[in-house]
Amino acid sequence: MNDEKTVTAKDEFLEPKLCSIIQVADLARQDKDFMQVAELYTGRTDFDISNLVGELIAAESVPGLPVLRYKPSSMDKRAALERTWELQRMEDAVDALFEE
Repeated sequence: MNDEKTVTAKDEFLEPKLCSIIQVADLARQDKDFMQVAELYTGRTDFDISNLVGELIAAESVPGLPVLRYKPSSMDKRAALERTWELQRMEDAVDALFEE
């Protein structure tokens, strides 16, 4: 989306889907503004777009599995929170049965 609140992405990329770094790099290569910023960012005109896109994605990614996101001590806290949330949902369901 640009400053005028107009969607600039291609239609096939408006819906989230899995794609490879090469596919993202191919799209980035077609965007002249991205390429200018990438040149400034890397300080080179002969940068490898696939490597740059890969580095940028890796720097902003979050592992999908909780075991990769949390330390062992945090996993116990997470499990306790999930149990609390489940109990809260059960309590809310009971309350909903008796509401008028």
